[in-house]
Amino acid sequence: MKSILLTRLGWPGCLSILGLSLLFLPSCAEPVHVAWNDSQAVIEPQVPPPQGQLVVYSESYVMYDDDVPRNNRRPVDVYSVDGQLVASEHHPFGEGPLRFDLTPGHYIIVSESHMRGRQVQADVEDGRTTVVAESAFERAPLLASSPPQTTKQVVAHRSAP
Repeated sequence: MKSILLTRLGWPGCLSILGLSLLFLPSCAEPVHVAWNDSQAVIEPQVPPPQGQLVVYSESYVMYDDDVPRNNRRPVDVYSVDGQLVASEHHPFGEGPLRFDLTPGHYIIVSESHMRGRQVQADVEDGRTTVVAESAFERAPLLASSPPQTTKQVVAHRSAP
């Protein structure tokens, strides 16, 4: 029997069966006795840092993937008031807004609207949600680094009679 089992299963199979059978044997170890010790230090829960949420609806647009329309949103960068980048989402996918968990403070949100870089300012408060609507970017000032929009002027000249 031993040679048939060893031949069919091989050494790894026999060792696996032996290992499983050892798991089902009753344990010989004594049960552990535990008790609360008032003189031992107690680990307390940590208070989470203050945090608010910034929800940004950047400009949405439609991209086609094999003739299937997919809604996307423009990338968003979030800066502190001193110009440090604190959060960003450069590959947003889907119709939903972009969400950023931030410490309370003032932030500058940069995104694109009508192919122009724009910035809005927002306050984030502890335990609250600040929502930046897509329309806020449409009315927002242009970024200083955004190229000026060129417009063609047509000038009509009247010739003398």
